[in-house]
This record gives sequence, C-alpha cells and structure tokens, in this order.
Amino acid sequence: MSAIQDTLTTLRNDTNRINFENGLENRGSGKLDKNAFLQLLLAQLQYQNPLEPVDNTEFIGQQAQFTQIEKLDELNANIEKSNQISNASTMVGKFVEILQEDGSSLVGKVDSVVVTADEIGLNVDGQLYPPGSVFQIFSEDPGIAAEG
Repeated sequence: MSAIQDTLTTLRNDTNRINFENGLENRGSGKLDKNAFLQLLLAQLQYQNPLEPVDNTEFIGQQAQFTQIEKLDELNANIEKSNQISNASTMVGKFVEILQEDGSSLVGKVDSVVVTADEIGLNVDGQLYPPGSVFQIFSEDPGIAAEG
C-alpha cells in the first residue's frame, strides 16, 4: 500500500511541477496534454530508484497510452476539420453577412468553399473569408427581400 501511495504522491508532484513550468491555467482540472504526459514519463525515468527500476511491462504500457493519446488527438483534429468543412458547405448558394476586420459588415453570396491544408475559406463575391466571420445567413438576397 505504501508503494502505491508513494507513486501517487510522485505523480501528483510531477504533474504540479509540469503544470507550473508550462504555466497552465487549469492546474486543478487534471487535464494533461501529450507533451505533459511525455514530460511526466521522462521525469519518472530520470528520477527512478536505481535499485528498483521501472518495470518494462509498465513502461511499454505507458508508451502505448502515449501513442493512443497522440492518435486520438489526430482523430479529433480530423473530425473537427471535417465538421468545419461540412458546416461551411451548407452556406454555398446562400447569402451571408460577414463582419470584416475593420468592423464593417458585408452582405454577399457564398459561391464556394475553399479548403487548404491550414484553413477553410468562404468565397463570397470573389473574396475569401473565414467561416467564423459570418454572423447572419439568408436563404435569399436580403436586399431583394427588403424591397419586395
């Protein structure tokens, strides 16, 4: 029981040190990213007791967990980008009101969605805008609807 308690105390101390060094704001949340996990693993190896080295089975298990976390992060990023593309594509053919960087707004028709490795853009009247700049969507031209 004492060995488990010592391990938990060591993990808690290592986690707090890593959080402090990284300047994480949510220290009490218990969330660790893959970099923190790797740093924790390296700290365990660096400060292990030479008379009682880390068990190879435990080390391999930790490596597997690290790989699993990394792959889940990649999967989440791919799903998020897919959702963003799907959401942007629903705006094609519709009129949108976009908040521009200078604070003014622009109304135009979304002609297409442009997807690059880094970003997604809405082609509105020949200009690319990020989907996050859209704050209103119309099914028809709001100028024509106001006249009719």
